[in-house]
Amino acid sequence: MTRRARFVTARHVTILEANHILVKRTQVRSDSRMYKRTARRLFPGGNTADGFVGFFSDIINVYEANRIYIIKGGPGVGKSSLMRRIGSFAEELGQPVEYFHCSSDPDSLDGVCLPRLRVAMMDGTAPHTVDPKAPGATDEIVNLGEYLDSGELAAHRNEINMLLKEIKRMFDRAYCYAAAAERMRAVSAGAYSVDERGVLRLQADLTQRLAERGGFGPPAGRVRDFYLSAFTPKGHVKFISGVNADTVWKIHTPWGIDASECLFSLAKTARSYGMNVERCRCALNAGRADHLIIDGSLFITTDNGCHGDDVSADLDAALDPYAKLLDAAQAETGKELFDSMIDRMTDSLRSAKQLHNELEQYYIDAMDFDGVDMLFDGLASAIFQ
Repeated sequence: MTRRARFVTARHVTILEANHILVKRTQVRSDSRMYKRTARRLFPGGNTADGFVGFFSDIINVYEANRIYIIKGGPGVGKSSLMRRIGSFAEELGQPVEYFHCSSDPDSLDGVCLPRLRVAMMDGTAPHTVDPKAPGATDEIVNLGEYLDSGELAAHRNEINMLLKEIKRMFDRAYCYAAAAERMRAVSAGAYSVDERGVLRLQADLTQRLAERGGFGPPAGRVRDFYLSAFTPKGHVKFISGVNADTVWKIHTPWGIDASECLFSLAKTARSYGMNVERCRCALNAGRADHLIIDGSLFITTDNGCHGDDVSADLDAALDPYAKLLDAAQAETGKELFDSMIDRMTDSLRSAKQLHNELEQYYIDAMDFDGVDMLFDGLASAIFQ
């Protein structure tokens, strides 16, 4: 019996037993509004013009976490399913859950966080390799590779290596198209003359409105980064409409014009007031920001032709009056070429996903999923008791 199997057996409880424990605990707290049941959907990483860029360290604050489970193992071994089961189980018990989706397969998960319990699980395999920072004390490696038949996989070594090479080639091609798309966005932006003083006046107005919301002063609020949208094999997938905020501010910009400076300034101001800030990065360029979530109650979004049109706003601001179009043909050409590059990027990501599905099948055939079921029961017991 492996060390992992001994751990699971020693702490094993049935799901019904765990559910009974949790229902009792939830009933005690049912009158507390701070335990509002919510589920959020986010991306911890993105396929960008600079390749894959992730913010996995922001899934949970390692210094405040009770437990971080880092899941290792090959493709198709059940990492995403295990995290989804833990998240679903928590939701049934009224726990808030954050689901972190994979940008290369938005139907799969790269992580799940239970903020009230200060517990997180995340996929620790490439391209977002995660290693323990406080092994044993906070972090624990969950090695699903222990349930793989290595002999079965070794018999298909050549096929597996060939698929891995082809998958890498498809991703490299996708990132080339992403970089080209980002350049075309810049071409469109260059067709405008922007009145910087006007933009600063707008920024000052929003800063004043932010100050009027009040804050708690020092210490500075916390900052967290992730994506609310990603370029995937299914196209541009967005979770923007799922943001649960009391107030929405929308900044309108011409297509191609970036409002990041304004957003980063507002984020800095909010933090100085003691507010916690979540910076939602641009799906194509992680150096930019597309949205802010401040203290979980204020959502500041941009409407720039790529996103923002699927949410209604309590306050509308606009950079449009400060951006004078000098060359309509240049702006239009940039947009057309941008769309073309994004289409090609999506095709490449789709090809990578198809190859990945073939790769997964080798691992699925070699996997003992009964062992993973036992592991789930042990993890559920450890997390929720």
